[in-house]
Amino acid sequence: MYHYPPETTKEFVDKLDLKPGQKVLDVGCGIGGGDFYMAEKYGTHAVGIDLSINMILFALERSIGRKCSVEFEVADCTTKTYPDHMFDVIYSRDTIIHIQVCFTHIMHVVFFFQDDSYILII
Repeated sequence: MYHYPPETTKEFVDKLDLKPGQKVLDVGCGIGGGDFYMAEKYGTHAVGIDLSINMILFALERSIGRKCSVEFEVADCTTKTYPDHMFDVIYSRDTIIHIQVCFTHIMHVVFFFQDDSYILII
């Protein structure tokens, strides 16, 4: 059902203390398992980005017929920009360790967030 074993996704995501309506950016979303979990369980709006066209196509296929708020986009986190305060949470699993420049970019984005924003990089 999810890209990662559901127990692992649950373990990491449940630490975020997500609230309905929060916007989550998932960097390196793969086929969207974490995004579906967050949107379905917590009522968040998840935006998943990934460099892989194949992963995003699969995530989009998996979203058909689901009643949750998810979006997927082929994007490079080292060059993609978003307006200030667009996300409440930035989430990434396993991807960030492969992208040295991305961490600096994401931390820059987080500093523009409100004080109650979260970032979880695993």
